[in-house]
Amino acid sequence: MMREQEYTKLADEVQQLQSDMRRIELASVAAVGGICAFLLTEKFGMDFLFFGSLLPLLVTLAAALRYVAYFYQLKRIRTYLATKEQEAGYDGWEAYLVEHRGTPAARLAAISSIVFWLMLLVYSLAFFIVVLAYD
Repeated sequence: MMREQEYTKLADEVQQLQSDMRRIELASVAAVGGICAFLLTEKFGMDFLFFGSLLPLLVTLAAALRYVAYFYQLKRIRTYLATKEQEAGYDGWEAYLVEHRGTPAARLAAISSIVFWLMLLVYSLAFFIVVLAYD
C-alpha cells in the first residue's frame, strides 16, 4: 500500500515536472519575443535600448538554468522509479524508458531540447550584439 502511494506520488511529480518544463519553454519564447518587440518599437533612447537588450539574454539564461534543474530532478525520480520497478520484478514504464534510452526517438527528444535552448540563446545574444553595434 505504501509503495503504491509513493509510486503514484512520484509519477504525478514526473508529470508535473514535464508540464513545467514545457511551460518554461513557451514562457521564455514569449518573454524574449515580447521584450525584443517592445524595445524595437518604443522610443526611450539608446541607453534604455542598450540595457534593455540584455533582458532577453538574462531571461534565456535564467529559464535554461531552471529547465536544466527540472531535467535533473526528473532524471533522478525516473532512475529511482526504474530501480524500484526492477527490484519488484515489474517491467513498468520507467524500466522501459531505461532500456530504450539510446533509441533514435530518445536521442531526438534530447537533441531537440538542446537545439531549442541554443537557438533561443543565439537569438538573444545576437539581439544584444546588434543593439550594441547599432549604438
